[in-house]
Order: sequence, then C-alpha cells, then structure tokens
Amino acid sequence: MMGKVEKKVEKYARKRGWDVRARMEDGILYLEGKVPSYREYVEIGRFAGKQHVEGVVNNLEYEGKKRRERKEGKREIIDEADVVIIGGGVTGCAIARELAKYKLSIILVEGRGCSLRDDESQQCHGSYWHRGKDGNVKAEIMRGGP
Repeated sequence: MMGKVEKKVEKYARKRGWDVRARMEDGILYLEGKVPSYREYVEIGRFAGKQHVEGVVNNLEYEGKKRRERKEGKREIIDEADVVIIGGGVTGCAIARELAKYKLSIILVEGRGCSLRDDESQQCHGSYWHRGKDGNVKAEIMRGGP
C-alpha cells in the first residue's frame, strides 16, 4: 500500500511528465524510473528529501548518466588466522608488519579504496586532506604552503 509521501512524490513527478516510482522502506524513500536530465534528477531528489523522510535513495536514470562499475577484489575463503586486522591504513599495515615478525597467520582487511578528491576531506595513506580557505589544502601543500 502506498503512503502519503510516495503519492506526493509521484504526483510531483507526474505533473512534470517524469516516469518516477517511489517506495518507502524503513523511513527511507527509494526513487526509481527516469527523468530527462541531471537537473531534474537533483530537483526530484531535493523535493523528496523535504518530505519528512530519514533519507532518499535516488536510483533514477537520466540521459548521459555514467554508470559506476565497482571493482571487485579477489574473493577467497580463509579458514583461520591468528590475527585479523580491520583497516589497511598506515596503522593497520604497521601492526601487520610488527606481528609478522612473530610468524603469525595475519589477515589484513581493507574495506574501501583510496582516492584524493579536491571536493571532500579524505583520510588516505595516513594523512588527512581538508578543504582550506581557498578550497584546497592539498594544493597549498604542493605549491609550498599557504
């Protein structure tokens, strides 16, 4: 059964000629279907977010939308290990290296990749990059300081 929020969002989309279906699950509003462009994709997402929901998952398609392919690492089943380290950052790797001296069976698990992007703060290679006054501390460091 469709609730008030789903009906309101679908009506908003229908008035604009967009093919959008809304589904609520555990306070999260899921949007599926197609809109003409990125602008409409953002518009319907913002509208949906204002409907007193906990979150919005925007799975809409639009012309020119690039598909992100998630690269999968090698998967294997490991029967046992003496130590499992969660996090392959500087600290996790240092712990693994130190424990390797004791001939232990060690598994190091890294859950996310690393990419430095100028538009967000990231922890990568043991460093934090934060946006500076002009928007980019990384750039300030690369050119020799502020």
